[in-house]
Amino acid sequence: METRLQVNPFHFVKALSSALELSTNGISAHHLGTAIICQSFAKAMKLPSDQQQLLVTSALLHDIGAASDWDEKHRIVTDDHENHIFNHAILGFQILKQTPLFESMAQIILHHHDRYLGPNPSGVVKDEIPLLSRILHLADRIDVLIQPQQNILLQRESITRHILQSDYFDPKLIVVFEQLALKESFWLDISTLSHEDLYKESTDLFGKVSLDLEDLIAVAVVFASIVDEVSRFTYKHSFNVANVASALAQFTGHSDEEVKVFYLAGLLHDLGKLSVPSSILNKQSALTAEEFLIMKQHPYYSQRILSMVDGLEELANWIGHHHEVDDGFGYPDRLLANDFNAGIRILQIADIFCALVEKRPYRASLTVEEVRTHLTRLVNQGKLDAQFTGVLLERLTLFSQLVDQNVSERV
Repeated sequence: METRLQVNPFHFVKALSSALELSTNGISAHHLGTAIICQSFAKAMKLPSDQQQLLVTSALLHDIGAASDWDEKHRIVTDDHENHIFNHAILGFQILKQTPLFESMAQIILHHHDRYLGPNPSGVVKDEIPLLSRILHLADRIDVLIQPQQNILLQRESITRHILQSDYFDPKLIVVFEQLALKESFWLDISTLSHEDLYKESTDLFGKVSLDLEDLIAVAVVFASIVDEVSRFTYKHSFNVANVASALAQFTGHSDEEVKVFYLAGLLHDLGKLSVPSSILNKQSALTAEEFLIMKQHPYYSQRILSMVDGLEELANWIGHHHEVDDGFGYPDRLLANDFNAGIRILQIADIFCALVEKRPYRASLTVEEVRTHLTRLVNQGKLDAQFTGVLLERLTLFSQLVDQNVSERV
């Protein structure tokens, strides 16, 4: 693949936003709908372009604090009147403030459920609440009220009435909303999810033309942490796979830049696990056939999401097929050995190796010799490539030292 990755930051944020929308039924559109509503407010209010970009991008990530908690994802859609609605806003702030690329969004997301008249955990009320947070709060609630199974124009009056009856929102923004609500185009833009406009009108929020590989890794660390938080039994797994995949790439002759790409792939390889309920990921016994089918969707969604980003298509291909095996009985595409490239093989072997070395609730981590026996058996069964697996087996002790074996120790 092209190792001098240069990625449009808005496209990358939009793709990661889709990961926050994952459910057992696929990708929904709450973040995108909220972003489109925010854009309508920003245009109507004639906000400066940098503020428009910041608002829309914050909307695309506004519920990041709930991504690893399925119960919280349900509560934030239904319980705006309950005080636990602030929990994910606070956690989202804590996640984003650690990353320079996202820190400008952190404060906006922290206050995006603050009620105009209070009380709020932040202690601020009225115009002390950041303007962009006030807009995001209103846009978020408008989108939540929309019923996707009903024509949106038939819902205009009931949604408008609900918003006008609430005292949670800035009265000045309510005036803007009343004007927007009169326009059929405002509602139809939401229902058709006209994300093309977001792409066309977005310029570079981050002050550079594109994100380079180091930027992408910094952002991927955030999302790897979120994915690993979903299950207390695979805590640090994404980082383990990143470490092993990048080391295996190095030992198989890849360049320093390519080694970094494999580290990035390892961090993001399980992004699609956000589509798998916590009850399945945290199950301490064998999965049922139905549960395993749901689990099988995660590499598919990882690939679909990352394929949205120009420049990441090949990396997405590796990630989408890291659960394939050479005999054609892997998933989700049932690939055969001839369909594999070095990227798929390295990620495949790194993931299997880490799963064997990591501690699980139903077993201790395997010893070096147990891992050797298991991997050798997979090669002999025609499931793993002998050459790439052999490189790892030659340095088995070294690779084992790269893995945090106590991944299930988090409480």
